[in-house]
Amino acid sequence: PSVLDFAEVFKRTGCPAGNGIPKEWMANIEFAFQNMYATCLANEQGIATIAEKELCCGKDNSCALSWCSKQDHFISNAKYTHTFQRTGCPRPFYNVSFLGQPDDVVLDEMMSICLKNRNKKATFEETNACCGQDKTCTPICTRQIQLAATSFRPVIAGLETMGTVV
Repeated sequence: PSVLDFAEVFKRTGCPAGNGIPKEWMANIEFAFQNMYATCLANEQGIATIAEKELCCGKDNSCALSWCSKQDHFISNAKYTHTFQRTGCPRPFYNVSFLGQPDDVVLDEMMSICLKNRNKKATFEETNACCGQDKTCTPICTRQIQLAATSFRPVIAGLETMGTVV
């Protein structure tokens, strides 16, 4: 599993920051799931250390947790990467900020990144997200109406689509 997979699980555990994944978690998945839950509970109960607060809530340590849920498996981020590619961007990009967002918000963000690249108005980060590290592209952008299933068949010449070509 990737760092993004761990971040997704940590968010599903209840910690909104989901970043700064400790290296120990990458080496021992069962320990990671247990530690994520313990970190969440410590924050929920108001007994977290500064490090646990930062890990769970971010640098400003400000989050009010109302629930924690122990996780025991990873969920693939493929629905995001496949949808981003169907939108028109060649790179299978996935952003942790997509997690927990309504599908329409995610789909709009994907379309926005694609259009900015098409129109050559993308930031450095948006270009890397859509085209790849140190690459440029001029995608044909299609606003998707739903997130893709985890299996992916590329759109061929615009004949197979889940949205509207712009």
